[in-house]
Amino acid sequence: MHCDSLPGVKLDFAPMEGISCWPLRRVLFEFFPGADRCYTPFIAANSTHSLKTREKKETDPGHNAGIPTIPQVLTNDPGAFLWAAEEMAARGYPEVNFNLGCPSPTVVTHGKGSGMLADPDRLMRFFDAVFEGLEGKDFFRAEPGKPGIRVSVKTRVGMDDEGAAEALAVIFGSFPFSRVIVHPRLRTDYYRGEPRKEIFRLMYGRITLPVAYNGNITTVREFRELVREFPRLESVMIGRGVLMNPALMREIRGGPPLRADELRLAHERLLSLWLSDIPEFSGVIGKMKELWYYLGPGFENAAKPMKRIRKSRTEAEYRAAVSALFDTCPLLPEEERTWRP
Repeated sequence: MHCDSLPGVKLDFAPMEGISCWPLRRVLFEFFPGADRCYTPFIAANSTHSLKTREKKETDPGHNAGIPTIPQVLTNDPGAFLWAAEEMAARGYPEVNFNLGCPSPTVVTHGKGSGMLADPDRLMRFFDAVFEGLEGKDFFRAEPGKPGIRVSVKTRVGMDDEGAAEALAVIFGSFPFSRVIVHPRLRTDYYRGEPRKEIFRLMYGRITLPVAYNGNITTVREFRELVREFPRLESVMIGRGVLMNPALMREIRGGPPLRADELRLAHERLLSLWLSDIPEFSGVIGKMKELWYYLGPGFENAAKPMKRIRKSRTEAEYRAAVSALFDTCPLLPEEERTWRP
């Protein structure tokens, strides 16, 4: 059931490098259904036209069976993007998403991700080449509701200057994107501070394509305020808010709040999937600790068990610390959780 206030607004789970991988997406769908679409961490498409092992796992149709998944592509090479789009179409995906948001220095210094926002003219030429290359391809369909892969874009509002937003809105409106997902921060903001809502308002008003919002939605109240303020939204993309409260999308749809017992079961399922995917526990524990960075503030008096989780090195130490947290620390009500980006 969708949120009564705006039944047409879709809910999307955001791509987050290193953590929103296929085991987490599967656990969210098994235990906390509510997302309409899930986006993969980016595929770094390049001139070799090949997928890394991690990228093969993320886009394996078996890993994503039953989950409406959209692969995200990072590149500044039109030919590499066209190859990746065709590859994802062959795997049965209905859409690919182009990454214009990643602020990582290793990405930006190569003129990719949000680094492409520094030169709007070059960005326009890139999309000219992409959509010219897509025109007439059997695997591509620009029209909604027809078979074939479509292209969406996820963007920030500029590299280091809010003044770029208007030019970006013109660029996006010049091409048949299925949606434009706007994260209203500059690259130089990284993920800090409040989103730049007034710049989002400008782009929302300029872009006639379907527009989605992404950034700092961590509670049902924040979601409802957003969709009242921007009633034309096609969708709202949530990332860290779902890590903080895995049942957030369910709650937005009017479902029950998060329970500690179901979270404990979901944690066990997630741990087992990661252990099946990564042979060494040393490769798993970093991902679990990152997840606890978001989950931990949702528990009452959790300082000691959280410290044990952070210090754990072996699987036995980690499992004992997590059991201690669940056994001794109740979940806080949503309004008392202290984590904020």
